[in-house]
Amino acid sequence: MHILVISQHYYPEMGAPAARYYDFSKYWIEKGHKVTVVTAFPNFPDGKIDKKYKWKFLQKEKINNVNIIRTYIWASPKLRFIDKTLGYITFTISSSLYLIFNRIRYDLVIATCPPPNVGIPALIVKKIKKIPLIVDMRDLWPEGLINSGRLKNKYIINFLTWLEKKIYSNSSLITVVTNGKKENLIKREIDKPIEVISNGVDIDAIDTAQLEDVELIKLFSKYEINFLYAGVFNPSQGLSVIVKATKILNEKYQNQKKFGVILIGDGSERIKIEQLKTELNTSNVHILGIKPKETVFSSLKKARAILITLKRRKDRHTIPSKIYESMASNRPLLFSAGGEAEEIVKNIQAGLISPPEDVNRLVINMDKYISDKKLADEHGKNGYVFCKNNFDRKNLAIHFLNKIINLKNYD
Repeated sequence: MHILVISQHYYPEMGAPAARYYDFSKYWIEKGHKVTVVTAFPNFPDGKIDKKYKWKFLQKEKINNVNIIRTYIWASPKLRFIDKTLGYITFTISSSLYLIFNRIRYDLVIATCPPPNVGIPALIVKKIKKIPLIVDMRDLWPEGLINSGRLKNKYIINFLTWLEKKIYSNSSLITVVTNGKKENLIKREIDKPIEVISNGVDIDAIDTAQLEDVELIKLFSKYEINFLYAGVFNPSQGLSVIVKATKILNEKYQNQKKFGVILIGDGSERIKIEQLKTELNTSNVHILGIKPKETVFSSLKKARAILITLKRRKDRHTIPSKIYESMASNRPLLFSAGGEAEEIVKNIQAGLISPPEDVNRLVINMDKYISDKKLADEHGKNGYVFCKNNFDRKNLAIHFLNKIINLKNYD
């Protein structure tokens, strides 16, 4: 079977969709299927396109036997609203044109959203090739944008709502990443089969990862204890709570080498976080930028605990995808994100919980792990066992593949 995946983001980018389909594709190919991914030139999260891709409309690559078709996207490191909008529009047009004019036969198409604009080329190829469409809805747009306050323009809201309904109505199967999102769609009377295919992690990749990054090796050896955040620096992450908590803890621990806080990643909020670090004089906060995922995996295992933060939001059924990589690293979570994921962490005792944006509670939890390594190790082990049993990406990929095969057209 030839599976076509349309995803605006893919390896080597960081983030949930890139990791999800990098792993899924690898395992589907191992099962004897062919996978083609139509994606944009890598630019997330810093808005910078590598010079080897610049000024190109189309480039074909092969990574791990996956056929990758990269098409043009507008990207800018300024990361303004207009730049992101132009990115959505240009990728929609370039990917659609490629799919209209290529003669390759696919057996089905998967559109992974958000962003929902990938639904447009998916609808086009579904109609032209007369193949089933699977909508992999990792987050509910425009609902998520509206609830977070990031989208208020009624015309854009109306268009995205129309597009969402159009994509759903033309799908043969809808997949979501949490039970809460499935319940949301059922309440809205979406009359299509809906399956939960949660996010997860390649357990083997983390188990075997070895730290070779010189910069990180020096940092981990500089401090007695290290806390780590790895992910995007966007407004919804609420990363300022980490810097503020570090400032308070520094007042307690006068020893400047007692603990360090390492932030790996990039995004629109990076400059603000760097400015806050300077204002609060938290010299033990280190912002390193983007690192290869193999380096991130090995770094997670070296930390005393992993920081996961989000701002308060109305959406209670979002689970940050980084929770799985963090648990698989055998390290505990300092979880300050709320929602469905909070219940997971609490029930399996995989970390310490503080309400979103609650600086004082995060300080207390960080201090607990500073003073009690045994507790940290115990929580880390709990998370690892739970993740290995429930969120190994290989098992999820096989489960997803079985759902694909069981579609009426491939029964």
